[in-house]
Amino acid sequence: MRAEYCDKVYYSISRQKCVKSKLVLVLLFFSLLVVVPDAWGATLNAFIDPWDDEGRFTINYLQSYTLRHDGQGDLARVLEGQEWSINEEFDSSNDGIEELAQTINSGILGERSQVTVSDLNVEYRASLLPRETSSDLDFKITLSGKLNDYIITTEVGSNPGILDMGWRHFNVNVPIMVDGLDINNPSAALSANSPDVYDLIRDTDAGALLETPILKEDAFGDPLSVWHFLFDPTGINVDANQFGLSDDIVDSVVSIYTLGESSIREGRKTDEVVNVPFALDREYSIRTINTIDIAQISVVGHTSISSLDDLETLGFSSEAIGATTSTGVFPAHIVIGMALMAAIGGGVFFFISGRQLKKEKGMGQTGIDPSQLQATATSASAGGYQTNRGEAQLRGDYDSGSGQSPEIPEEPKRGAMPKGWDK
Repeated sequence: MRAEYCDKVYYSISRQKCVKSKLVLVLLFFSLLVVVPDAWGATLNAFIDPWDDEGRFTINYLQSYTLRHDGQGDLARVLEGQEWSINEEFDSSNDGIEELAQTINSGILGERSQVTVSDLNVEYRASLLPRETSSDLDFKITLSGKLNDYIITTEVGSNPGILDMGWRHFNVNVPIMVDGLDINNPSAALSANSPDVYDLIRDTDAGALLETPILKEDAFGDPLSVWHFLFDPTGINVDANQFGLSDDIVDSVVSIYTLGESSIREGRKTDEVVNVPFALDREYSIRTINTIDIAQISVVGHTSISSLDDLETLGFSSEAIGATTSTGVFPAHIVIGMALMAAIGGGVFFFISGRQLKKEKGMGQTGIDPSQLQATATSASAGGYQTNRGEAQLRGDYDSGSGQSPEIPEEPKRGAMPKGWDK
């Protein structure tokens, strides 16, 4: 009946308001827990199998610069028509790439680690894209290769083996000359492809900023205790092969260490925006973002963090070491803080709900008062057939005065006529 329908609509509207309030509070609460950065800097991805004695790694270095000129002045003039790009790949047969591998190995050795990298491959991408009010200078360098000699001791019986984890050092602060181009220096690519632009800005603060090495990272060497740990038993699932499981982890478990996520426990990770003004014939500026570094290291087997003197290590075993399957307990102040936020969120929810109920209390229902409706049978026919369906109509004595809906006269009942009957 229409009266019942009106009650349902009224309840539905109230329920929707309540759901919306809950949704807003939930979104607010979780936005406080996790802050996801909008861009990445250096990214490391490594895979280590302690029973294979050969690991793999890939690192991407990204850096972008925006020259703002508003389409005016000498800088805009010399940038016009200067669009170009470089896409090159090199391997360890190149003297410059071999020199890069030696530089990386020297840095690792300085961290007291005996691990070395070999079979190094480098992909170098650089481009300049002039636009109406600004121009973008972008760089991407990808390093990939093998990790060697990271096993200090092997697993023997119930005694875990030990992995050398001090190799996470990939800062390169020296020129890396590959086929006559210093791939570690942004200004070198600009000088080789747009010499007029380079000559114009090289003695300014913009030129100094473009001398900053690309192959830099600040976080990979952070202690593993601040990395996030996750235990993945997917490899031992008998059905996992149906879903494209890598052959590297078939019948194995994997310990995964990640760095760079932003949360209450690990702290908020933020990008550093660098905006440098410089003057030529007029004021210009160059902008770049020093983004956070992220990393993921996957190790086949069960692991636990350990150390040898000042060298960071991992104990590894084919059997479980302890019972830890993810990063350990939260510090007490974080647990208390989360409980307080939950309490505050609950209080705010009940406060908003209470105010909403007070607003709605006493308002009554708008439109036709359900008490002024009466049930009426329908579907009567000339042949005497009648269904059991019914509907609600206005009462015959319904008040049609000012502010009220007028009375609807009852429509006379008519029987069904034969098909083709002309009125």
